[in-house]
Amino acid sequence: MSGILNDSNHEICAFKVNQWLDSWDNVQYDNINKRKPLPFFYLFSISAVRLKKLCGIERRSTVDGLPRAEDKGVQRRHSPERSTLIREYVSNGSPYSELSQSKQNSGKYENLKKPGWLPTAIVVNILKPNEIRKNKKLHVDDSILIEEGDSSNAKIKFPKNFTSLDWKPNELHPIEVIDGQHRLWAFENELKEINFDLPVVAFYGLDQGWQAYLFWMINIKPKKINTSLAFDLYPLLRTAEWLDDVHEGLSVYRETRAQELTESFWSNPQSPWYHRINMLGDPGQRGIITQAGWIRSLIATFIKDTKNQRRQIGGLYGTKIADNDVLQWDRAQQAAFILFVGQLLNEKIRNLDEPWIESVRKYESTNASKKSQDNDEDTQSAGLEIKLDPAFVSEASLLSTDIGNRGFLYTVNDLCFIRSNDLGLNSWLFDEDYEATDEQAVRDYIIDLKKNQEIFRFMDDLTEKMAKYDWRTAVAPDLTDDQVLLKSAFRGGPGYKSMRRDLLKKIINQTGPASIAAEEVLAILEGR
Repeated sequence: MSGILNDSNHEICAFKVNQWLDSWDNVQYDNINKRKPLPFFYLFSISAVRLKKLCGIERRSTVDGLPRAEDKGVQRRHSPERSTLIREYVSNGSPYSELSQSKQNSGKYENLKKPGWLPTAIVVNILKPNEIRKNKKLHVDDSILIEEGDSSNAKIKFPKNFTSLDWKPNELHPIEVIDGQHRLWAFENELKEINFDLPVVAFYGLDQGWQAYLFWMINIKPKKINTSLAFDLYPLLRTAEWLDDVHEGLSVYRETRAQELTESFWSNPQSPWYHRINMLGDPGQRGIITQAGWIRSLIATFIKDTKNQRRQIGGLYGTKIADNDVLQWDRAQQAAFILFVGQLLNEKIRNLDEPWIESVRKYESTNASKKSQDNDEDTQSAGLEIKLDPAFVSEASLLSTDIGNRGFLYTVNDLCFIRSNDLGLNSWLFDEDYEATDEQAVRDYIIDLKKNQEIFRFMDDLTEKMAKYDWRTAVAPDLTDDQVLLKSAFRGGPGYKSMRRDLLKKIINQTGPASIAAEEVLAILEGR
C-alpha cells in the first residue's frame, strides 16, 4: 500500500475492508440522512497536505478579523489552539512540544525531542459524483473514482485536474472529514510542504446521518467526554432520534446549552440582563427572573424539539431549520444572537414614548426611593455597558417576568425559524468554536450581526413592533379595569400560550416583514 500519490496517473492503492452482518439488513434506513451504506470501506495512506486540499480544509477569507466558513457541511468546528498543539507535537514529539517557548529557546531540553507520530486513521467520506451538500453539487470533473480490483483491493483515482496544491473544485470538495479535521489543520505553515503521510479510513457515499453516528461512536461513546460538546462539534447530532430515545443525549444538550446561555446573559456586560438573573433562586428578588425560569424558557423556545409533533415550529438551536439543516452556530454565536435582539428591543423602548412605556417609567420614578432602600445594587448594575430603560427592567414590565420573557423568546425564535432561509442564518458562519461565556467572542459576533443587512433589517423591524406592545403588568399605574383583567390572565401554564398569541397578534396588526412572518406563525399555531 503506497502513501505516495503517483503524479502521472493520480491514483493510489487501497485495501478494501468488508464489514457487514446479515442482521444489519434489518436496520431502518431512509433516503434523507441514513440511506443504506455499502458493506465495506477502504484503507489507504496519502500525503496530509494533499488530503487536506481535497477536503477543502484551508484558511478562509476574513471579514473584520474573523474567518468565514465557505461550506462547513458536517465537519467538526475548528479549534486553532488544538491544531497548533498537534502541529508542535508532530514537529518535536512529546514532552518537548509541551514546554514553554522560553524553555525551548534555551537549548537545554533538546534531549526531550521525540518523533511526533500520528498513527491513528483520519476517517473520511468520499462523495459520489453529483452529490449535493447545502445547495452545492460535486461536479463530475472534481469527483474521486474508485476502481474495484479483487475482493480485497481497489484503486482510488483522484480528479484529473488535481495537478497542484492550487487546485480548487467547481463547487464542492470531493472528500468530507468525519474525524481528524484538527490533525489536517495542523499541516499549515512550516508543515505545509512536508511529505507526511496519514492513514485513512474512507467510506464512499455515506449519508450525513451515518457520519454523525460514526463521530459519536469514535469520540463520545468510548471516551465518556462531555456529551454536550459533541452537539457543537457535530450539530447534526442535535436531531438524532436514536440519541433521544436511548441515550437521552438530546436532553443533556438542551439542558447544558440552556444553562450556559443563561450564564452568558447574566455575566456579559453587553447583556441587557447583566446581573439581572436570579442565579441562585434567592427569594424576594422582584423584577428578576430566576436561572431555572430562563432555562425552562430556552428549552421551550430556542432549544426545543418537535419530535412527534405535527406542524410545530422548532427551536433554532435544537432542531432542523427551514432548509432542512441544523443551524451550525457555535455557543458564542447562539448567545450573541439573543443578546443582540435584547439590545435592540431595549434600544427601541428607550426611543419610544408609547403610553405603556411612560406608565412604567412613572411607576419606577414613584418607587425609586423605596427601591434604593430595598436593593444594595442599583437597577443598572455596575459594569453594564448599555443603558437600560426602566420599562425594560421594571417589575411593572412583563419583560421582567417569566411569562413575558418566554413570550419574547418565543416570538424571536418562531419568526426567525420560519424565515431562516431568507435571513441566511446558516450562512452566518465562522471557523472558530467559542463558549457562550467568552465575552470577547460574543462582543465580536454582536458587532458582526449589526453589519449583516438581512438579519439586522428583520430584527430591527421585529423589535420596533415588539416595543409597541403593552408590556405592563397588573401593578403598573393608569391601567383600566379591563386591562388589569387582561394582564392578570398572563399567569400560570395557560399564560404562556396566551402571551405568545397576544404578542403575535399585536405584531400582525402593524405592517412590515415581521408582521407577515408573525401571521404565518400564528396560522401554524392555530392549525390553519
